Amino acid sequence: GPVGRLLLKAIKEYDLRPARLTNSVRCATPGDREPTKEEIHNCREYLIEEIDHVQPKIIVALGNVALRSLTGKTGISKCAGQVGGELEGRKVFGMLHPSFILRMPQNIHRWEMHFKELKALAEGTVKEEAPIRVLTPADAIQWLAAQTQFISFDLETTTLKPHEGGRIRCIGLSNGEEAVVVDRDDFPKAFDHFMEDFLDSKVKKCAYNHIF
Repeated sequence: GPVGRLLLKAIKEYDLRPARLTNSVRCATPGDREPTKEEIHNCREYLIEEIDHVQPKIIVALGNVALRSLTGKTGISKCAGQVGGELEGRKVFGMLHPSFILRMPQNIHRWEMHFKELKALAEGTVKEEAPIRVLTPADAIQWLAAQTQFISFDLETTTLKPHEGGRIRCIGLSNGEEAVVVDRDDFPKAFDHFMEDFLDSKVKKCAYNHIF
């Protein structure tokens, strides 16, 4: 069906072969409902047996059902695009389920980014995460003044829409070598001053998920 075609297309596009596709729960549920914890548990021994037979380099958990079966965790949206646990010494990489992408196509760019991360993990080319420092606005202004290269940034807000009471909570910035976070709650006026300096600065900027 469409879900399988989308997944196979992505596997081919990012050259993630050989790959084996399987199901965490082996039987169709009544009305195609979400499997229960008991159903996931009852099928798990067959999944582990299959993994032991195939000996995969990386295990990819597509969606919450697979994530729960493989790691006992839930919350695929939080760990999608990264290693969410291990199973018998093998990394379990979380991914949004392709059916979710078909229902919410605005997430396709996020899904593609996660495939790039999976490709890098498979090839052993994953970069180490930049160290993170929490700075005061004054220290952040000094940090900004020392930057000569490209800066990426993201804003954390209380809601997505200002007219619903949304406000900026903090900003995260990175130069590729390190990342800094500036919290607005403790220094609201100084934070606003830093934001003016940052936006007016000539350093090249890339905003994550922003529209200007």
